[in-house]
Amino acid sequence: MQSHLSKASGSRHSRVSHFATLAVVLTPVWLSLAAATGLI
Repeated sequence: MQSHLSKASGSRHSRVSHFATLAVVLTPVWLSLAAATGLI
């Protein structure tokens, strides 16, 4: 909802926040992959 406001404020902050969101979302995926490779 605040994507337009973040884009207007600055591309740097929007990119950082977007990257942080992706990192948080992908963390469980990386953990599951690490666990799977560790079990094998």
